[in-house]
Amino acid sequence: MKRKIRRTGEIIDVITFSSSTTRSDHDRIQFYGDNGNVINESLNYYLDTLPVDDENKDVDWEQRRFDLVKAYSIEFIKMQNRKGEIDCGVYVPDVVSWSITIADRVIEAMRGVENA
Repeated sequence: MKRKIRRTGEIIDVITFSSSTTRSDHDRIQFYGDNGNVINESLNYYLDTLPVDDENKDVDWEQRRFDLVKAYSIEFIKMQNRKGEIDCGVYVPDVVSWSITIADRVIEAMRGVENA
């Protein structure tokens, strides 16, 4: 998997890593160097490197939209349930409409659409 070293900006091809989301003396990343050598460096995978976008990877925006709408709908229902208003406070078409609106705005922002 391709990663970018934050400190140098170098793109590396990671072979293995041993890291957690906090720094440790045991943090290691093994990757291929420019000449094909295997390099073993004391780096934290999560803190010292960044993901590299794969240009061939297309985002399925419809699937993302569906997942967001579903997640927001569930959260709206849970909010009403916590208030004890599940039977009288939620009109399902409103919940769906709000969820779609929010999901669309999030996706516009993710895609870089202006005025999102």
